[in-house]
Amino acid sequence: TNAAYQDALGALDGLAENTAANARERAIIHHYRALCLLALNRPQDATGAIEAMVGEDPLYSPPHDELSPRTRETFLQVQRRLLPSIAQDRYTRAKSTYEGGRPKEAVAEFDRLLEILDAIAATGDTPPLMADLRVLATGFRQLASAAAEAAPQLEPTSGSGAASATTEPAGGRTGGNETPVAAAARQITVTPPVTLR
Repeated sequence: TNAAYQDALGALDGLAENTAANARERAIIHHYRALCLLALNRPQDATGAIEAMVGEDPLYSPPHDELSPRTRETFLQVQRRLLPSIAQDRYTRAKSTYEGGRPKEAVAEFDRLLEILDAIAATGDTPPLMADLRVLATGFRQLASAAAEAAPQLEPTSGSGAASATTEPAGGRTGGNETPVAAAARQITVTPPVTLR
């Protein structure tokens, strides 16, 4: 209100040091730091603050009706530049989570990635690679979701199978019979996609 932008920067820097702040709160802090730096005619520092904002929370964007056209374009330029690389990093991380046997976590990460891809589309300049990334993310999310739904069904069976294996006499099963766990695991076979080019 008083246009004391330098004092405001000091207050914002103090808030940024709060380790209890979550990603969205830190993004908002960098958003207001960028506005103060733009008002002080420090465009390079303002760009760095916007980059920090996008890095903290790629889905956060200042309300457009609160920004002047020039300031809004500054934010959009940084978002267009950074979001595609962030999306590729998030895809790599989500795919590693899925391949590491944590399908439920992978579903959440792929959902986040799809939201970032929506944010990229909202900037109005979507690189062609992002369309391919959306196809891959959607396919892997379906695989992860199927694996996550199958996992709870196997756990009770696994427990009962272990119990029967310990209580049943050695000659109680014929060599050709499969345990319910083995039969269920054999039915749930997921083949992930393979990169062709």
